[in-house]
Amino acid sequence: MHLQPQDIMRRDQQTTRNIMNTEQMTDRQKLNNAGFSDYRNIEANRGTDPEEVSEAHYWEMLEVLPPQKWTRDHDSQSFYVMEALTGDLHEWIVKTGNRYFALIAPRSLNHNQIMEKVSKAL
Repeated sequence: MHLQPQDIMRRDQQTTRNIMNTEQMTDRQKLNNAGFSDYRNIEANRGTDPEEVSEAHYWEMLEVLPPQKWTRDHDSQSFYVMEALTGDLHEWIVKTGNRYFALIAPRSLNHNQIMEKVSKAL
């Protein structure tokens, strides 16, 4: 089946609407669609609060690039995504029990500091 240009445009517009449904987006996904001022706000706040994400997001981030500072203890684990979002801020991914979280924070933090931030969100 050969698509006409208008069909391709309609499909792309629908895809864009689906992507922009921010209720389902993590902070990192929102930033990918954000403007410069949003990055500046996150830099000024030195990151974001943790938000719960899906297990699928956890595995995607674990497998997309080599995890950095991947630390595991008896009931939790954390790592950050190698690619910085802005400055020294990276997306940290956390598993605690059977729940998953993402937050944007400096790469200089350690597992205990990240887990402290997540525990405040629980």
